[in-house]
Amino acid sequence: MKTLEGTFVCVSDQAISLQVDKNAESVERANVVRVSVRDTSHRTGNMLIGAAIAGGAALALGLLANAPGSNEGNGCAGCVAGFAAAAAGGGAGLGAIPGNRTVYRAKK
Repeated sequence: MKTLEGTFVCVSDQAISLQVDKNAESVERANVVRVSVRDTSHRTGNMLIGAAIAGGAALALGLLANAPGSNEGNGCAGCVAGFAAAAAGGGAGLGAIPGNRTVYRAKK
């Protein structure tokens, strides 16, 4: 089993061709197990969802942790906001990771 990553060139009944670095690579179709493409079509939506989930969860946890001291003047609303913003950024980063979509899989 060998993995090739490159730019798709063409496909025929006999082979699949890729541009790998500066070389053209052709693989006989009988030797191809799977072909996947990097799927970036939902990246923005995934980033927004990740930011909303992580930021909301961090905000809720921060507010719960901050509640006991807030009535005595010991609360830190800025800390909670910073914690939520950092978590939202992390969630957006995770949502930005592209996935792979399989477009061909050989029959077993």
